[in-house]
Amino acid sequence: MPPIKPFILLTGLTRPEHTSSIRAAAERLTSRRALVGGIIGAEAFGAPAGKHPKRLVSASDLQHVFSADPKVGGIVVYEGPATKNFAQRLEDAYQLGGQHCEGVLAAVPWPEPSDILRFRQDHSEASVLLDLYPAAFARIKGDADELVRRLRTYEGVVDAAVLNPHQTLLPTQFIGYVRAIRRAGVDIHLVAGGGLTINRLPDLKPVLRECPDLSLVVCGGIRNSLDELVPGLAAAFLLEGDRLCAKYADSDLT
Repeated sequence: MPPIKPFILLTGLTRPEHTSSIRAAAERLTSRRALVGGIIGAEAFGAPAGKHPKRLVSASDLQHVFSADPKVGGIVVYEGPATKNFAQRLEDAYQLGGQHCEGVLAAVPWPEPSDILRFRQDHSEASVLLDLYPAAFARIKGDADELVRRLRTYEGVVDAAVLNPHQTLLPTQFIGYVRAIRRAGVDIHLVAGGGLTINRLPDLKPVLRECPDLSLVVCGGIRNSLDELVPGLAAAFLLEGDRLCAKYADSDLT
C-alpha cells in the first residue's frame, strides 16, 4: 500500500451543503488533506437506531455528501458490530459511498484482519482506516504492549489507525501510545481522535513533536448543543488544525 497522506477528517456530515461549505477552506490547506466522512451504522442494514441519530446519513443520501473535488476526499464511516459477514458489510458500505468515495473507516473494536483483506482483494483502490475507540482500548485494558501486538496484525491490512482511547484526548497518555507504536516500527499511519475541538487543538502540540505526520479526526467537536453539524465550525477546525500541523510538518501537500 502506498503511504497515506496526512489528513484532517471531518465526520458526521449528512447533507451535500455540508461538504460545499468545507471546499473553500480546503483550498487553503498546506500540510493536511481534507476528508469528509458520512457515518452509517448497523441501522442502514436493519438494526435498531443508535444513540447519535443526527450524526448518521441515510443510505440513499450518502453518496451525495461526497464531492468530485479532489481536494476533499470522501470516507464512509461504518459504526457497528464485527459480524460474521463483516467483509460484506465493508463492501456494502463502500458501494453506498458511490463514485467519489475513497475508502472506509471501520469503527469496530478489533475486527478480524482476514475480513478486511477479503474486502481489499476486490478494492485495492480503497483506503481502509480502523477506529480504535474507547471500547477497543477497554478490551486490551489500555495496555501499550498489547496495543502494539494487535496493531502488528493489521500491518498491510489497514492504511491508518485512529487512536481514540478516551472521550477526551489525554496528551501524556496519547504520547505513550505513539512512542510505543513508533518504537516497535509498526507501519500504520496514526490518527488522533478523542473529543477534539478547535479549543483543544493546542493539546496536540507535544504529540505533533513526536509524530509530525499525525492526522486528525473530529466529529462531536464540530457540532452544536443539539448535536447538529455546524459547517462554519467544521471549516474553522479544518483551517486551525492545518495551521497547527504545518508548524511541525516535514513538507506541504505539493
